[in-house]
Amino acid sequence: MSAETVKLTIDGVPVTVPKGTLVIEAARQMGVMIPHFCHHPKLKPDANCRMCLVEIERIPKLQTSCSTPVAEGMAVRTATSVVNEAHKSVLEFILANHPLDCPVCDQGGRCDLQDFSHQYTPTTSRFVEIKRVFPKEYFSPLIETEMNRCVQCLRCVRYCDEVMDVKALAPSGRGTMTEIKHFTTHELDCEFCGGCVQICPVGAITSRLSMYEYRPWMLKRADTICTYCGDGCHLTLQTKENQLIEAMSTHGAGRNNGDLCARGFFGYHASTHPDRLTHPLIRRDGRLVQATWEEALDLVAERFIRIKLAHGPQAFAGLIGARCTNEELYLFQKFMRLAIGTDKIDSSARYGQVNGVRALRRVQGTHRWTVSFEDIVAADALLLVGTNITETNPITGLKVKEAVKKYGATLLTVEALVPAVGTISNIANLATHHVSVHPDRFGAAVLALSKAVIEEGLVDQA
Repeated sequence: MSAETVKLTIDGVPVTVPKGTLVIEAARQMGVMIPHFCHHPKLKPDANCRMCLVEIERIPKLQTSCSTPVAEGMAVRTATSVVNEAHKSVLEFILANHPLDCPVCDQGGRCDLQDFSHQYTPTTSRFVEIKRVFPKEYFSPLIETEMNRCVQCLRCVRYCDEVMDVKALAPSGRGTMTEIKHFTTHELDCEFCGGCVQICPVGAITSRLSMYEYRPWMLKRADTICTYCGDGCHLTLQTKENQLIEAMSTHGAGRNNGDLCARGFFGYHASTHPDRLTHPLIRRDGRLVQATWEEALDLVAERFIRIKLAHGPQAFAGLIGARCTNEELYLFQKFMRLAIGTDKIDSSARYGQVNGVRALRRVQGTHRWTVSFEDIVAADALLLVGTNITETNPITGLKVKEAVKKYGATLLTVEALVPAVGTISNIANLATHHVSVHPDRFGAAVLALSKAVIEEGLVDQA
């Protein structure tokens, strides 16, 4: 990002922001909320909802703050009588077709349209025509739609295209009859990342897993880290009466910056699956029987002490899974080294990661195994070998997609995958050069690439 800054005033208050910042973001930085529907920091400016109009000095017409970059000396006014009347007019057009079903809408209590309607209170409408009614269609087993509530901001379509690169949604129709639909007559064909549910500002797209079960003020929230893969995504789990209602993530939170995959957004019901163990089991007379945590921990402690007294601490060894958090890994090794007294500790990460670290140290003189998301996005070229990254590390895959689509990086893939024709996103679809290789031939493929680099004189002699 450029280090250049721009000075301007917003509602008479001077503010300095980086060059290229949009007016709506500059206002947000100083605590001024300009109402909007179609704008989102992750998406390119679209300016289709017209809700974010502001006055800019020396410009005769109102301007959309979500598509106007700041300029030196600009004077912006966000709450004049003219601006407020424009906001009321836009709301009036939206409410002309919006159903008054807030009591049964899952978005009630955290709906942008609801909030702006209370703020600008358009108590009467000049529209007397019958409201539009879209026929109810089955969308998917996980995602529910009520397109009569849609404000046509196209956030969901743009997120699906620009961020996920899935292209599962599209607007159909024109004007007030625009409806967000999936393709053909079958149900939604996508990766079910839940991004369209999270980014919808109203109740047009919601989750079917928690329909009619809550209001936002009923929920207790707890922040945690998703353990599906090593991406370490930030999750906010919401519960009602100790029952898990939904999982979500917020823009600006965690390394994933609000993005999630299907496991993170919809996979939380694994915690309440009937096959999941909810109590410790102790083997008695050859059978596993249910026990309390106190009984199980006392039994483990007793066995540990007995073995340690009989055979010494070196009779113990510890193995921990690679999907645990750094804090859990630290506590585990601390327990093994201090409480037990052994340094025989291992992790399933060693089977692949340590070998990779040794190879990197030998080839490039560094043991650095992973790069940051910022490194991926800023890369000029990316080589993926046998990663299937869209499936195994979906959020890292989004950063690869961002590097290619937004910044023009060259992507080379050596995968067992074949570029697929359809709506499902596959990282091989974006590759500049793709080589389909059987999984047991990845090593040979890397050797072949190395051989070609040497034979064609492409080695950097320095």
